[in-house]
Amino acid sequence: MRHAGFLTLDALTDALTWCTNTSQCRAASKMPELAVTLFQDAAHLGVARVAVFRESPDLVLTYEQTSSSYTYLEGW
Repeated sequence: MRHAGFLTLDALTDALTWCTNTSQCRAASKMPELAVTLFQDAAHLGVARVAVFRESPDLVLTYEQTSSSYTYLEGW
């Protein structure tokens, strides 16, 4: 996440929305780890970034429950 320190709140929202809407990004095996790194690296956005990140898992669950692609197993 080399450029995370330069993100605005709007750019972070756009990036997470794009990833949520894109099955290859959403289902990537390293995505949970990358999301944590992005959250940490976007610390300059303060607590405002928390709301943006909280929306993403709910949207992912919505997509994955209706998707024909694989989903992560509970507890993995």
